[in-house]
Amino acid sequence: MTPAEIVSLLSITTPDLSSRIGTMTKVWSTPDLKITGRFHYIKFRDSKPTVEDLVLVAHARMVNFFIPRKRIDEAIAEMTTKPTAIDPWVFFATEARDLFIKTRDETGRSGELGEVLLYMLMEWVLSAPIPNVPLFLEMGGSSGVMINLMAIGLSRTTAEALTIYIKNKEMGLDELKLWLQSQKFDSLDISPACIREVQELVGKLRPDSDGQQ
Repeated sequence: MTPAEIVSLLSITTPDLSSRIGTMTKVWSTPDLKITGRFHYIKFRDSKPTVEDLVLVAHARMVNFFIPRKRIDEAIAEMTTKPTAIDPWVFFATEARDLFIKTRDETGRSGELGEVLLYMLMEWVLSAPIPNVPLFLEMGGSSGVMINLMAIGLSRTTAEALTIYIKNKEMGLDELKLWLQSQKFDSLDISPACIREVQELVGKLRPDSDGQQ
């Protein structure tokens, strides 16, 4: 994909999918009722369904479900001013993929991509952005920053306890790691067990640690 295509796929809502998804309309009428149904299908090219094209779009849209919007907007600005710059996209795609895999490993489920595909369709048809509620539910998190804390390695309980102390809810993984290393957790009103868990994780995050991440 070109940087221009990537910028399009990083927009708030899913771009036009008509080149990849076809639509059939059916109307049922009775004397008292009229129902219109729209049915969507993957289009064919050279007698083959364009599944790979659709998955490519879903892969790009997955970034919107995992990465804070502020960071995406900053990357869009960079790629817009530098047409050859795709590094931000590569970093985002890698981060989203890693969180996707972590979700699968921790929950034993791998349905998020199917949900992204469903939301792509709903965004396209309804022209309305939809939050990644299923990801929150599956990981047990109620916010993006809580999901990211869990992705770093904290339990749901500790991540939830720390979330109320984080003012910037748009922080990504690297920013949260720095935030964790800068805090004095003994002064926070969280359980000793949570403090121990955080301290153990911070020890692994330090550059001189064998468990560096």
